[in-house]
Order: sequence, then structure tokens, then C-alpha cells
Amino acid sequence: MTVDIGERMLVMRKPTHQDAMLFFEYKKWQQSIGFPEAIDFIWNDEFPTGFDEFTNKIVGTPEERFSMVVAEVMETLGVLYKHDLIAAGLIFDTDTYIPLWERVEKVVEGMREANDQPELLENFEALVEAEKAYRAL
Repeated sequence: MTVDIGERMLVMRKPTHQDAMLFFEYKKWQQSIGFPEAIDFIWNDEFPTGFDEFTNKIVGTPEERFSMVVAEVMETLGVLYKHDLIAAGLIFDTDTYIPLWERVEKVVEGMREANDQPELLENFEALVEAEKAYRAL
């Protein structure tokens, strides 16, 4: 089944064994680059959710690495989804990414504008839009 979600389509297909194996490899990679610690940092009450505050408090500090890890992990999952390498059911039945996007959205929007990179983390954002459509089914 395919559902139109604007610029992209939500493709619903039965997950394959290959999907599952790639998803498990993705999850192992997440662990190996420090995603659990990075996500804890993002959800910490001290994390600045506005672009200016983020720039003043985080950019140039050792903590900046945590935000880069989260961005890389989520953008990678978005790319795997975009190219239909992992079925939507595996991705969206295991976790929700909407709250994480809402937590970092203003920072990402500020970075896009400040660096003239409207495509920055576009696959993470598209993944969240696909999840919203998936949950609405």
C-alpha cells in the first residue's frame, strides 16, 4: 500500500528478513557511536531547544558531539527509509521519532537558515512526516 504524504509517499510493505537484518545492524551501529548517551543529552532539561541558545551554549563545546551523533543517526535512518531499504513497519513499530524531532526542530531550522542549507536533516524530517502518516492509518 502507498499513501501520499505530500512530496513523498509512505510505502507500506511487509518487512522481509533482509529488512530485519539491516535494521538490527543499524541498531548495533547506533550503540557503537554513542547514541544512548547522545539521546540522554538531548532529553536532559539543560538541552537548549532554541537555535540562539543552542549556538551560545553548545556549539564549540564537547557536548556538541552529542547533537551531531543524534543528527547522523536520525538522518541515516531517514535515508534507509527513503530508499525503501527498511520497511516502515519495522521502523515505526519499534520507536517513535516525532517527539525527538519536535525537541530539535527549532535548532535544525536555525541551522538551515544560518548555513543556507535548506536540505539539512531533510531525511530525518521526512521520516517524521512518514511516521505521522503511518500512525494516522
